Amino acid sequence: ISAIRFAVDMLIRQVDWYVEPGGNGAQAQDQAEFVDSCMEDMSQSWENVITEILSFLDYGFSFHEIVYKKRVGPDEEDPTKRSRFTDGRIGWRKLPIRAQDTLYEWKFDQDGGVQAFVQQGPNQIKQVEIPIDKGLLFRTTAHKNNPEGRSILRGAFRPWYFKKRIEEIEGVGTERDLAGLPVI
Repeated sequence: ISAIRFAVDMLIRQVDWYVEPGGNGAQAQDQAEFVDSCMEDMSQSWENVITEILSFLDYGFSFHEIVYKKRVGPDEEDPTKRSRFTDGRIGWRKLPIRAQDTLYEWKFDQDGGVQAFVQQGPNQIKQVEIPIDKGLLFRTTAHKNNPEGRSILRGAFRPWYFKKRIEEIEGVGTERDLAGLPVI
């Protein structure tokens, strides 16, 4: 399973990513070129973003906060504004994952819509609430509008659990056979 997951990651990372214009006009072409430039101008590579997004296969979901920057040029001393472009437009600085194991809770509205991802690190007291409109949520399935989806490994848990327990029992039995019987 691990080898197949690794192969899927590597194959998807090798895909040539591009943005298609939403229309035929010059404005649509300019917008597509801008989004494409944003993908190439982040502090993390697009391939690494894709790898982090693909963690939704293992966990069922992957939540990423959208962090913006003003594109002021490559000579900018402030790394939060450094860019290959000097057009002054607002672009993506990064799309960092908010680790699945830091999820404290989801906030919902009265209609069951997801409103926020609430995060709390393992050694943190403070909770951080990230509104859903400041993030990207990737999930394997939207069944019952569950923001956590369903891990593709879920069906393998029961066989894995039994295999692991049988291996432990066999290991103890083998150890006793080789070490002899305890005599009191």
